Amino acid sequence: EMIDFSFTGEQEMFRRHVREFGIKELAPGEKDRAKTGDLPRELRKKFAEAGLLGLNIPEEYGGTPVDTVTFGIALEEVARCAPTSWFYVILNWVAYPFISLGSKELRDEWLPPVARGEKQVAFGATEAEAGSDLGNLRTSARQDGGSYILNGEKNSVTDATTAEAIIVLARYEGTPRRSVTPFLV
Repeated sequence: EMIDFSFTGEQEMFRRHVREFGIKELAPGEKDRAKTGDLPRELRKKFAEAGLLGLNIPEEYGGTPVDTVTFGIALEEVARCAPTSWFYVILNWVAYPFISLGSKELRDEWLPPVARGEKQVAFGATEAEAGSDLGNLRTSARQDGGSYILNGEKNSVTDATTAEAIIVLARYEGTPRRSVTPFLV
């Protein structure tokens, strides 16, 4: 018996939608944007209006969650016209800590405006000594009363120049060496 790997009708419609969005909104001006690496707020808003910023955010927070294949389609079609690293970061690395570890208050405060393209959250993991090997990060965190003190340096923070907050990965004092915790700064 053969397995059919074709897209469903809905996935094919989504693919066409994202491709048309890329051609119309991303391709123009991409060379200029590539120089800075930043995504202008107005373009981020267009992503949201096209339904592309909430693909991993639950509906209750304004997202439009999709299956893994549809998520892959979005990445592939965006990559036709622009680098996808920031897009992937928004969809995966920014939403995931809020969804899996964040309090209800943080999810309520941040996820809806992220899905609408109104707020940007940067992501800081990469360090000079560790690269993107999360198990070898040197940035540390310790609790000080009701606050946390982070100590370390990141050398690449996606969307840092335009974000309202940054998710910083750090090793929390007293946890195993290869264990990291996200902190909203």
